[in-house]
Amino acid sequence: MQRTALTAIVDPSIDRHWIRFEVCDACSLPLYLKVFDAVILADVLCRLPKPSICLERMQDNNGLVKARGILVMTTPFSWLSQYTPSNYWLNDEKNIGDIFTEFDLIHQEDVPFMKREHWRKFEYIIALATV
Repeated sequence: MQRTALTAIVDPSIDRHWIRFEVCDACSLPLYLKVFDAVILADVLCRLPKPSICLERMQDNNGLVKARGILVMTTPFSWLSQYTPSNYWLNDEKNIGDIFTEFDLIHQEDVPFMKREHWRKFEYIIALATV
């Protein structure tokens, strides 16, 4: 397999102090993380042991997303019991909507994508994207 090296260059006019990246357990996010203008949850829900815990942490007083902030979420609902016990599966957008009491649905659509597992195997997936 051929690989290509890529280099990211940050425009010098961008104030990099406003951005930071952290690696955390999505089901046990530290309380100091809160009040973000926007949060992206991309294809992570169906790999969490208790996805509702992560979703609940997005809202309320200690929520990651501030009032009138934006949560962008995608999920293919491809649950596997090796990651999430079946009694914690959220099987459709209604299950997720029942958890979100402080968000208004702005947009929703199916987003197709292709995942390459190795050079001979690809998987075609349609994720649900919500804003």
